[in-house]
Amino acid sequence: MTRFFALLLALAGMGLVDPAQSQDYPSRPIRLVIGYAAGGGADTIARFFADKLSALAGKQVLVENKPGATGAIAHVYVAKSKPDGYTIYMVGLSSLAATPFFYKSPPVDALKDYSTIIAPLSQTWVLLVDANKPWKTLAEFTEHLKGRGSNGSYATATQMGMVMSELYKSHLGLQTVPVNYKAVADSVNDLLSGQLDMIAGDPAFALGLVKGGKARALATTGATRSGAFPTVPTMTESGVPMDLVSYWGMIAPAGTPDAIIERLNGWFVQILKTEEARKFFNDVAPSDILFTTKEQAREILERDAKLWAEYVKVAKIEPN
Repeated sequence: MTRFFALLLALAGMGLVDPAQSQDYPSRPIRLVIGYAAGGGADTIARFFADKLSALAGKQVLVENKPGATGAIAHVYVAKSKPDGYTIYMVGLSSLAATPFFYKSPPVDALKDYSTIIAPLSQTWVLLVDANKPWKTLAEFTEHLKGRGSNGSYATATQMGMVMSELYKSHLGLQTVPVNYKAVADSVNDLLSGQLDMIAGDPAFALGLVKGGKARALATTGATRSGAFPTVPTMTESGVPMDLVSYWGMIAPAGTPDAIIERLNGWFVQILKTEEARKFFNDVAPSDILFTTKEQAREILERDAKLWAEYVKVAKIEPN
């Protein structure tokens, strides 16, 4: 028994075990990190969760925006944070899993540097064009891009958007070039001024532009049509085989105590089961709600790591 307690104390000294910490959690504000700028679709979702989680946890949950480098800045920031439950990360599990394939020297290891909490949502991406342009179908827009050659351009601030666009290009032999933005919202004015031909955006961002009459949705990336865009055909229906679904995940630095992970998972499930959440993720931030365990979220991350190795290969994306 003495040797057991000695081991326990040693682990606690290394920051790996802290029973008191788990029992008292949370005793101070929690940071909810996202790798996107304020004002976008991801930020809207994060602030919804932060507000609801604050009420359940009894402590304020603060959204901390860390945009840039297609998410890598936030990835590293969270991976290096203390694993005490006070830093949680809302991230596209697909984008995180794809990190090794976008960098010659990956800044993080998605499967080793984080503990999964829950995968609360899934989304498909949307191909958007200026609503004032004449293209009504993907086929019409494709002909336009063929005529533009390498002068054609698309905007993205996410790895999902980049792969969506590159798979589209690869399948049809387009020469359209990417223009990367710190936040996808920063690209809207360039689209409307004619400097960009298309935006690959998340559904919450896309819905706002479509409802505002600024953009037209030509296609979505899932195997079936999006509930938010029921009249918009999928890329596959439009002749470009594709089944890209993004899973949002709530994760924490590796080593975060299981007791804290389980408590956070329970709180998120409570939030997702409310009528307010159902309406929010139907009308404001279009998403499919998922009730996953931490183990199921981990399985999604591991599966996406395998899928994205193939996506990047097919799209012929070279690591930077």
